[in-house]
Amino acid sequence: MSKRRKDDQGRRGNREYSNRKRDEPKQFNATVEESVPCLYADVFSEYKTELERRHDRHERLVKLSRDTTIHSKRAIFLLHRAAILDRGGSEREERLDEAEGKLQEVGQFLQSTARELTGLDPWLHLSAFSPGLQEFVEALAYYVFLRQGGLVSHEEVCHWLEFSCADEGSGDGEAVCVPLSRLNYVLGIADLTGELMRMCITAVGAGQQRVPFQLLPFISSIYHGFQSLPPISKEILHKLRTLRSSVGKIETACYTLKIRGSEIPRHMLGDVFHSTASQESDPFDQ
Repeated sequence: MSKRRKDDQGRRGNREYSNRKRDEPKQFNATVEESVPCLYADVFSEYKTELERRHDRHERLVKLSRDTTIHSKRAIFLLHRAAILDRGGSEREERLDEAEGKLQEVGQFLQSTARELTGLDPWLHLSAFSPGLQEFVEALAYYVFLRQGGLVSHEEVCHWLEFSCADEGSGDGEAVCVPLSRLNYVLGIADLTGELMRMCITAVGAGQQRVPFQLLPFISSIYHGFQSLPPISKEILHKLRTLRSSVGKIETACYTLKIRGSEIPRHMLGDVFHSTASQESDPFDQ
């Protein structure tokens, strides 16, 4: 065999050996820490801890928001019972005082929410506590309307959302609060109009025929205020449609009482209004 042929076979063998070594799966017996020092292991461990802490805090805020919503609805139920009673009566005042006590109980959940948000950017968890906050604004606005006959302001609601973290036996402590954005305030006021519409239905059923005429200017002014708002949120557009429906139902009640009141027996007005309000379509969507 010539020397040239031997050299060719040798090179061919070397290539085949290299190809086999390249195709063989690589075995890693050593751990990452032993083979290559992972400089970012501590950093990612901190990220993991922070994300778990944030998720746990989010779940706690969601639970507090649910409790706030439940107790706010209970306060609204008490306010509906007080709404059909005579103004200035002792029973009405007792109902209102009971509802105020229920609102104070809601404040305990809001205080816990404020403590959870202390030292943090609250807008990162806005979706967690917004539903309960809007329900509280609705309940408080309904209470202020029945007690004072007006609309609660943003500053008054913020005052209810300020709490002191002073320890027992200590007269000083850092104040905490639940931040109330203008959007959450406006959405809570929009929900108030639905309660006023229910108040109107209940009042007519109880024989208080002047209530729809008293409520119509107030709820109409709220509706006109909402019309001037820019469409900055889908929620506002949804609330505006519901508000239009509530205004239409109260206007229908006023029409029924004013025009057809003499045609319908007094004891049947409540049933007629109930059926009319439930079947009434949104007049603004025609």
